[in-house]
Amino acid sequence: GDAVVESIVGQTLGAWVNKHGGLLKNIRSHISGAADLYSGSLGHGAVSTYPDLPFLQWQFTYEQSGETVYHDNPATYLECAALLYDVFETYAKLNPDCRNDTKVSWSDIADKVAWIFSQEGNKWDRAGVWKLCSQNGNFGTAEEIPEYDSDAWNDQCSNFGDLDSGSDGLELEVHRFYRAASYHIHYVLRDLLPTHGVMVV
Repeated sequence: GDAVVESIVGQTLGAWVNKHGGLLKNIRSHISGAADLYSGSLGHGAVSTYPDLPFLQWQFTYEQSGETVYHDNPATYLECAALLYDVFETYAKLNPDCRNDTKVSWSDIADKVAWIFSQEGNKWDRAGVWKLCSQNGNFGTAEEIPEYDSDAWNDQCSNFGDLDSGSDGLELEVHRFYRAASYHIHYVLRDLLPTHGVMVV
């Protein structure tokens, strides 16, 4: 309550925070408004991390137009997952050496994927659900998903200076990843978005 806020930040500042609806709320409101205004409503700066939470259903209203937009993240994520499945299936057909004999159709796993998207929790909790389902063979062959180790990437970056020549780093995973990311960013900003009438300066 008000007394708690005032006891933490002091009576004078606490009274101001309470009067104006909460300091953090106001800061986030101004940041969100600026992100919406100066990006031309491109991206999701104005709605914080809401689009990043697969289990969330939410809505927001544009300040400029007054339009209210509704989002069903579980449905959106499931639609994207189906499209991603199609991408991998197409790749496997074109590259037989990259596929195994166990083919799992999207219809076989769609309900399980939808259930995973509906699970609430922080990113570690949700990652744990994915890992458990994979270990249980819910996506076909039972497979253990390894722990993400950021040190492996950081070590490769740190070791660039120890290479005998620049060409020695061309096949490092971290270098190949950043090259791919660079190509992807360029494609999205300079090709994909302009194709749909969106210009990014």
